[in-house]
Amino acid sequence: FSVFAMLAMTFAVRVYFSGGEWLKSPSHVIIFVLIMGAATIFRHNAVLFTLPLLIAVMLYVSSWKKKFLLAAGFALIIFLVRVPLYSHLKVQSPGYRVLETTQLPMTVIGDAITKTPEKIDKDILDFAYKAVPEETWRKYYITGTFLSVKYKNMNFDVIESAGYMKILNMMMRCFRDSFMASLKGMLALTDMVFGVTGSANWIIIPSVYVNSYGIEQHGIRFMHKLFVIYSQITRLFFKHIFWHIGVLLLISIIFTLAKVKFRTKSGWEKLFLVIPLFIHDYGTMLFIGGNDFRYFYCSYLVLPLVLLVLLVNDNIRHN
Repeated sequence: FSVFAMLAMTFAVRVYFSGGEWLKSPSHVIIFVLIMGAATIFRHNAVLFTLPLLIAVMLYVSSWKKKFLLAAGFALIIFLVRVPLYSHLKVQSPGYRVLETTQLPMTVIGDAITKTPEKIDKDILDFAYKAVPEETWRKYYITGTFLSVKYKNMNFDVIESAGYMKILNMMMRCFRDSFMASLKGMLALTDMVFGVTGSANWIIIPSVYVNSYGIEQHGIRFMHKLFVIYSQITRLFFKHIFWHIGVLLLISIIFTLAKVKFRTKSGWEKLFLVIPLFIHDYGTMLFIGGNDFRYFYCSYLVLPLVLLVLLVNDNIRHN
């Protein structure tokens, strides 16, 4: 997804600097739509980036016919992949959608029931202990990390049967009855996106999961050791750039405030190319259950293109 997001952003930047002229070629329209479609189907949260980017590109195109072709082509790619292709390949839909999309509320509940159980309503405690045994919460739960108990004796069906609204309601009641514990849990979960300091307590390890296909992890041991050294160096000396998404977004904000002329049309046009990265990162933040750093890799590939748009003088457009 990160690579295709970078490609999509690259083409969007070309559209911006050409004033929409780059899309006059039918082959360019097809390429752009295919890249956007490919980026979208790689991850469920990808649409948080691709849809705002598509809207931005459509704003740079004056022809309503071209706008329609972009929107229709994008929708057609998604439809062809998600319906006939998935059906032909007998692709199974991922299960436990409630669980996967309510990890932030479950984190808030987890912090409330582990830090201040005496303040929490009995029905919330009963729900939490049915999903995960009480002793498991006490032994394994880490502040702001629902993933710490997600795969330890959890009954997924309890969360699925509760549904979205009930879990959101319980989260709000936890904020009401144990505000500080709930807030600390939410901030500890999400600060990897907006934080600019603190520990980098997530890691990147090249590995292959145990599987039934006979695929095992191999590779060049020397290269693996080099990667470990590189990873440790970045965590030790450059963690604020390489390990905190908040630093990247702060850089975007600073350059946007410094370079965008909000009273002009061109200023707002630039802003529309900055927004997709923020929507993706802050939107994805609401669905993670721990330090899932991998969800935000695209930020490192997209940011240079965002800065390019912000730094280049408007006078070179159309040239």
